[in-house]
Amino acid sequence: MRILDVYRYGHLVGQLRDDNGDVEFEYVPDTADPPPRPISASLPMDPRLHRGAQVSNFFGNLLPEGAARDALARHYKVDDSDDVGFLTAIGAECAGALAVVPQGASLLPEDAPFWDRYSPIADEYELGQYIGALLAAPNAMFKGERTRLSLAGAQSKTAVARFHGDPRIFRPKLGAASTHILKFGDEPGKERFDGIVYNEFYCSRLARACNIAIRHVELLPYRTYRDGPLLHAFCIERYDRKLSIHHHPDAPLHQVGRIHQEDFCQALGRPRTAKYEQQDGVTLRQMFEFCNDPERIAIPAAARRALLFLIIFNIIIGNRDSHAKNYSIIRSGFKAELAPAYDLVCTQLYPDIDQEFPQRLGGALTMEQLGPEQLDAMAGDVLIRPAALRSELEAACKRMHAALATVDRELKREDTPEAVFPIAAQISHCIKNNITDLKARL
Repeated sequence: MRILDVYRYGHLVGQLRDDNGDVEFEYVPDTADPPPRPISASLPMDPRLHRGAQVSNFFGNLLPEGAARDALARHYKVDDSDDVGFLTAIGAECAGALAVVPQGASLLPEDAPFWDRYSPIADEYELGQYIGALLAAPNAMFKGERTRLSLAGAQSKTAVARFHGDPRIFRPKLGAASTHILKFGDEPGKERFDGIVYNEFYCSRLARACNIAIRHVELLPYRTYRDGPLLHAFCIERYDRKLSIHHHPDAPLHQVGRIHQEDFCQALGRPRTAKYEQQDGVTLRQMFEFCNDPERIAIPAAARRALLFLIIFNIIIGNRDSHAKNYSIIRSGFKAELAPAYDLVCTQLYPDIDQEFPQRLGGALTMEQLGPEQLDAMAGDVLIRPAALRSELEAACKRMHAALATVDRELKREDTPEAVFPIAAQISHCIKNNITDLKARL
């Protein structure tokens, strides 16, 4: 039997056990995590022991997908379906507040000396070398240290640390908490999705201009060789981390706290393969009914309204990959709230990506199928009246028009890389077409 210890905020909260494919999770009886709280809405503390699909679904959703998962499987010689094997290798730094490690393994204390937790990246060239190593293998050895990260999703990414007042970028050592997610697309010359880094940057700035909750984003320059062209990685501050500075006579002591979170597949007890409704997956109604539950959500009305506008925003920007794992909740106590937005990309620019909606809109899978009847059905799914949904859609179209002008002005004032503007123009054109199309269907 394989046994993994599950920590939250550095406290042991339970054990994940695997006996030849039969998985179970059990909360420890006298947890040091005050007060005792469940790690997921799908894994309540009563009963204390959980078995089967609810367990494998929650923990499987912590893991990478696609090419990153394939590369990890090859390196660690883990079967692609062996989630416990993956977590044994890379579960020490998960999304949210959880760390999953082999039984008895010691975690690096969050108050350990700074240089025991982080290594600086010297300059743009070293950042390029680091990114190159990660593109070669997601668990790359770099300067004698192994990069291990459990972040769900298929895009090339890693986690780094940045601290207020310090321009440097740091690599977290095993068990240390990161503060930012770094996305860098594919190897130059082999891009599957041209300009996706600039695409996500521009869409994220549009979200902020629409007053959508989203953490700070920026583009970080790097070079793959010293005199080579300047490239950029997309950097977004993590919403599941909080930074505190404790003043010390010698130097400030930076500590990174973790915030518990789970995506909607985890919260609803569904596997990662259920992120699209077409694959017998999560539906809009299920997401909104979860947000409407006062036993689970702190302020249901606020959560429903924020989720609805974020879904409409994704429709308008042409994000056809805004599946159930791209919406999350964060927990600070027994109840939760909707997490800030992330993974905002105009996928309509990429013909190879499926252009159907990830969740049906009142039965419609495409904009062409969306009409008055489907909008009325969608209103029922998102728990509001049809007239109210149409008002929300009209208001969102106006906000998006204003946001396009706002962000264009901001980017021209800032030191924005020239490569952003051609992508921004394509996205802007796509958004204006979507607004026109959507208004015609109201």
